[in-house]
Amino acid sequence: MAGERLFADLLAQPRALHRALEAITETTKRFALASLRAGADAIFFATQMATSKYFNLEEFREFGEPYDLEVLKAIRAVKPDFILLHIHGVNIYFDALAKYPVDVLNWHDRRTAPSLQNAREILRSNKIDRALLGGLEERGTVAVKSREELSRKRAMRLRRRTGGGLFWVRGAS
Repeated sequence: MAGERLFADLLAQPRALHRALEAITETTKRFALASLRAGADAIFFATQMATSKYFNLEEFREFGEPYDLEVLKAIRAVKPDFILLHIHGVNIYFDALAKYPVDVLNWHDRRTAPSLQNAREILRSNKIDRALLGGLEERGTVAVKSREELSRKRAMRLRRRTGGGLFWVRGAS
C-alpha cells in the first residue's frame, strides 16, 4: 500500500477501490473459514479503517462496512465460539461498529473515545448485547509493569470506573 496518499488516489477511482476490496474480502473469508476448519475456536477480526483518519463516516459506510459485514456473516455462519472485533486507531466510528455481529468489542479505550463506561451506556441505550474488552494502557503497562504492579487493586479501580461487570483470569500468563 502507498501510505496515506493511497486513500486520496483510491477515492478518485472508487470502482478500482471496490474491486480491490472485493478481492480482499474473499481472501479474508477464505482464511477465516480455513482457520475455523483447522480447529480455531474463535476469530479476532480487526479493522484499521473505521476512523476519521482515513474516511468520513459516509465513505466508511461505502468502502468499509459492507465488506466487513460480508466477512463477519460468513464467519458467523460457521458458529465459532466467539468473534472479537478490534477497532484500531483514534476517532473511531464506535457507534457504527457496535452493531456488527460480533461478541466482543475492543478498541484503544485509553487513547480514544468512548471510555469503557460510555461504551457500556451506548450499548445499553441501543439494546446491544456485547462484551467489552479493554482497560489497560496498551503501551507500557503490560510490556513494562511486573505482575505485582498489575494488581488486584488496579483491577478493582478499573471495575469501579466502569460500574462493574468486569472479570479477569488469575494466574494468566
